[in-house]
Amino acid sequence: MSKYKLVLFDLDGTLIDTDKLIFMSYKHVLNKYRSDYKVSFDEMIDFLGPTLMDTFKVYFPGMDHDEIIEEYREYNVSHHRKFVNAFKGAELTLKTLRELGIHVGVVTSKRKDVADFGLQEFGLDKYKPDPEGIIKAMDHFNVLPSETIMVGDSKSDMLAGINAKCDTIAVDYSIKGEFYKDLNVNHVISELYEIIDIVKEK
Repeated sequence: MSKYKLVLFDLDGTLIDTDKLIFMSYKHVLNKYRSDYKVSFDEMIDFLGPTLMDTFKVYFPGMDHDEIIEEYREYNVSHHRKFVNAFKGAELTLKTLRELGIHVGVVTSKRKDVADFGLQEFGLDKYKPDPEGIIKAMDHFNVLPSETIMVGDSKSDMLAGINAKCDTIAVDYSIKGEFYKDLNVNHVISELYEIIDIVKEK
């Protein structure tokens, strides 16, 4: 029997490939609100992970950030089907974890309706718990940090897991590269289904 009772996943870049959608959404708002600014590829990589508000405070100083976020989200939702795909093995991994008696859920900084839309698009919505956030999810399922794994594709995902004192799994198919290099993560995987072997370890 696995020592793990709960596996939590980040959404963007972990379960679904939203990189192109995120890049295009940022380009859209930059073109609209700062048409003179030419964003570099390295800067676009930095867009992946932080919240919209944190990013927009840097790139749109003194502007109405709520308005820009709304513009970003409208573009993002309307172009979701065009640019987004589920990663290989996403649904099978979640299904298998449940069959093993392990709770699964998604934690994300995305607004709930936007996150739900992305999950529903690929049949992953049945794996999303009501609470959001690692601590709330652990409380909801009444599990300990030592019984929980956080899976993600960014430094912020791993730090969230580390700060919550649960085990961490970094995915190395992220466009961010070896973001986990300087972090004390428990595992690094190349495909989602490798999680099954990890949770089966005694």
